[in-house]
Amino acid sequence: MSYKNTIIEAINNRLNNPILKVLKEIKITTLMKKSSFEKKDGVSNYTIFLHFIYMIIMNKKIATFMKQSKDSLKKDAYYRMLKNEKYHWQKLLLLSSAKLIKLVAPLQKRTEEKLFIIDDTNEDKRGKLIEGVCDKLWSNKDKKTIRGINLVSLNYSDGHSNFMLDFALKFNKNLRVKVQDFKNQFYHTSNSQKRKEEGLESKLVIALNMLKRAMKAGIKADYLLVDSWHPRAFPHFVQGIFQAKLHQRCKKIKTTCNHKNSEQ
Repeated sequence: MSYKNTIIEAINNRLNNPILKVLKEIKITTLMKKSSFEKKDGVSNYTIFLHFIYMIIMNKKIATFMKQSKDSLKKDAYYRMLKNEKYHWQKLLLLSSAKLIKLVAPLQKRTEEKLFIIDDTNEDKRGKLIEGVCDKLWSNKDKKTIRGINLVSLNYSDGHSNFMLDFALKFNKNLRVKVQDFKNQFYHTSNSQKRKEEGLESKLVIALNMLKRAMKAGIKADYLLVDSWHPRAFPHFVQGIFQAKLHQRCKKIKTTCNHKNSEQ
């Protein structure tokens, strides 16, 4: 049975979910292969991927899904897929979003402005030994310092739809577990190792690389919205935009600092 038929069978008979048409439209099997989900890893990986999609849509954790679904697999099957160091989840997200944006493009009005939005957020994580967890991260939502993970993201918005294009962990200086002490050691050319090294870069470098990848994937926008995290460092970010000629794809760069809008 082909992988395409396997996905169709899984959605119809196992997941019973109406997203089949969308997955077929964006050719999800092709995107997965481009993201290093190779055929030799077995059919089960594609089925597991579909289970994850179902969990996200239904807002269920792995444990809840396993309790409520008679077709669920063992817990180790899900975690093995998440921990596989060669799978390029970042690329799969970007390629999928690019396909979806192309599908909704005919519905967009020419007068409506398209936006790239770069932001960082802190996710609360209580565990002391979770790799990447930092102490004393300031949370704007909670208005206090928390223990958690710092995440940088790139989104695309057309005023009606919002698509997440890219994401990266940002390792801070006050890590509970130092990077060199991480238990999960990866092969030096693996995608996981590249993501690990990416987290050691500054937020501005991470954001600039995200923009480059998005534009290389053919996604265009009129404006770039970004918080000026560090006023002294931000001019270097704008300079990097012009050096990479990314400004040719964006009309303006808008920044927000201390809740006040200013144009660069």
